[in-house]
Amino acid sequence: MWDKTKANEWPWYEDFRTSITTVEIRDEVTHLGDYAFSDLTNLTSVTIGSGVTTIGKYCFANDGKIESLTLPAGLTSIGEGAFKDTAKLTSMVIPDSVTSLGSYLFLNSGIEEVTFPASVTAIPNNCLFH
Repeated sequence: MWDKTKANEWPWYEDFRTSITTVEIRDEVTHLGDYAFSDLTNLTSVTIGSGVTTIGKYCFANDGKIESLTLPAGLTSIGEGAFKDTAKLTSMVIPDSVTSLGSYLFLNSGIEEVTFPASVTAIPNNCLFH
């Protein structure tokens, strides 16, 4: 997927952002772009394919109804603010393959428990900031 500089640049933003409830990302996809699924106000279910290795900045930001999200085993990088303002997301297991995390990853989220693997050698500023 491509990167965008803000959520409203995606073609589904204006007409569909309030009606999308489920996103299924195929195994062939390797990168989830910046802001790709942000501001989908009724998104509750996300399935990320096994081929995804990077999640872009603010990819799932402002998706306040996501309650759980399983990250694929081959994921290596999660961008800044990827899960910002996900009020119902309370826990996450970061896969052992991840080596890079962005700042503000869980800013203003409902996160209560995160399992970080040994492969993450630095937790960025304000990663868990509420």
